[in-house]
Amino acid sequence: MTLAGRLLSLLLGIAISGCTTYGKVVNDPKLTLTTEDTYSLTTAAKRVNEGEVTVAIAMSGGGTRAAALSYGVMKALKDTSLLQVDASKPVIDELDFISSVSGGSFTAAYYGLYGDKLFSDFEQDFLYHRVSDDLFTRLISPRTWFATGGRTQQAIDYYQANLFYGATFADLNRPNRPTVVINASDLGGGVRFSFLQEYFDLLCSDLSTYPIANAVTASSAVPLVFNPVVLRNHEGCEESQLIALSLGNEHKAHARRTLAALKSYQDKYDRTFIHLVDGGISDNLGLLSFYDVVESSGGGEAFFEQVGVRALPQFIMIVVDASTSPDYEMERSTQEPTINETVSAMTDIQLHRFNDTSKALFAKTMEQWASILSSEDVQVSTYFIDINLQDVTDIKKRHYLNQIPTDFSLEPEQVDALIEEGYQQLVTNDEFLSFLADFRTR
Repeated sequence: MTLAGRLLSLLLGIAISGCTTYGKVVNDPKLTLTTEDTYSLTTAAKRVNEGEVTVAIAMSGGGTRAAALSYGVMKALKDTSLLQVDASKPVIDELDFISSVSGGSFTAAYYGLYGDKLFSDFEQDFLYHRVSDDLFTRLISPRTWFATGGRTQQAIDYYQANLFYGATFADLNRPNRPTVVINASDLGGGVRFSFLQEYFDLLCSDLSTYPIANAVTASSAVPLVFNPVVLRNHEGCEESQLIALSLGNEHKAHARRTLAALKSYQDKYDRTFIHLVDGGISDNLGLLSFYDVVESSGGGEAFFEQVGVRALPQFIMIVVDASTSPDYEMERSTQEPTINETVSAMTDIQLHRFNDTSKALFAKTMEQWASILSSEDVQVSTYFIDINLQDVTDIKKRHYLNQIPTDFSLEPEQVDALIEEGYQQLVTNDEFLSFLADFRTR
């Protein structure tokens, strides 16, 4: 049984103490807003301008399954040279952005903090570690039942002690590293919340002092299993300089809905505390964080002009989609499906439809942004690369990979298979090979 299943069974069994759990608020106020050297897309854009191509990755949710598949893709980027005869220039050196949710956030945050240590330490620190078992042991302790910090604080403490060691977003904000956008879902506002200074500006808060462990926990906090991570919506600051909260007709429908939700952060009385849960609820691919900030800033032309993005000849987006289409026992019987089967099937249907829509929207928007950035001197080409578990060509392997559960304790052979699949899918992907060929002959 997965961690979620074990904990739900436990919670049903303990309606237990009747004690109340409170989220521990640790986000500091920020009274003066500035985009200089903050962990923001404005700072990220300056670093993009220093490269030769723009490379971004979106890492989906899916527990260790997502973390391992994403890790395989990262290994492929490290092992693939941009230049045919120069192995010292790997593609990963051009990586500018990583956007992540839930399980993918562990791979993303680890690389953002530790760089190439991802390839020497991450497997033992996380992928092959039975994290769910460790967490379950902590969470079944009677001390946890009566602790006001609840289950989520136990998870935060565990990730602090074993992965992030007190690191904050100031530690992520360094040159020659990609901007890692960790995403959660605002349970009350119904919108994705990205851990960027642009979003913290809306809360009059300082992202630089915020712990990475808290952000990753928020990104992976499955509702009911974990209580939300809570942020304070502070008062007394200027309006965000990048996310414009006016709702003009020039905004696309999706952006208008996002802006309406973000505008609610101006209500400091009714929205004093923001409750964050698993990012997969609002965007399981982590793909739309780029889209929303750009479109919420007036669209591509206004955003690129405001942050000073320089046109680079190639723009590559890699989506690592670890969602599965498992076989269900109900399809072998006329017996009524179990509650778990019914909920899982309903979730899978909605998830795949939303993922497909998000991919199509972003691929089209990439082309629009490329057109805006292109000039007589630089024509921007786009490459949209979709790594997923549905396109596995070998039938037996596809069945095996799609039966791997969403959990943080997998068998070593499952982890191995996911890493290899992510690696091989990227290095044989037609769009990726086309990008490499174009780069080498330009």
